[in-house]
Amino acid sequence: MAPEQVAGALVGPQADIWAVGVILYELLTGRRPFTGGFPVIFEQICRAEPATPASLISGLPTAFDAIVASALAKNAEHRFESR
Repeated sequence: MAPEQVAGALVGPQADIWAVGVILYELLTGRRPFTGGFPVIFEQICRAEPATPASLISGLPTAFDAIVASALAKNAEHRFESR
């Protein structure tokens, strides 16, 4: 769930960008960006930044860090446009 969805706000196409960011993170690192039980995950989604993919996978280009960071931005307006 995107941060805005966790907060109970309106959800738009940027929530899909968030979901793609989570999937990309998992594909790159082999792990989820946020872990724990639902209350912990929801708190992390809203407040924590996951470790960068390049910090977890040796040799991974740091360009992926910027892509993932943009897709997982807490503020929906800071994510990639859906067009």
